[in-house]
Amino acid sequence: MVSRQTALDDPEMQKFLEENPVYKATYDQIDEMVPWFNFPGEGGTRVQKIITDQIQAALQGQKTPEDAMKEAAKQANALIQ
Repeated sequence: MVSRQTALDDPEMQKFLEENPVYKATYDQIDEMVPWFNFPGEGGTRVQKIITDQIQAALQGQKTPEDAMKEAAKQANALIQ
């Protein structure tokens, strides 16, 4: 992904995107982007993974949403205390 609009507007870049439409998806979706939040501290990324894993477990029916939430809280609290 280019970092400047002038680079995106360059004719060679436009030709590349026409020839490789899969790369154009990034630019088509840019208005949908939101900042990524990470929990503070050394375990921040691990906390995010815990939450994601527990959400997946609930969505796949491996745990109830309540059990997944409790497990996520238990694991995350162990990392941030």
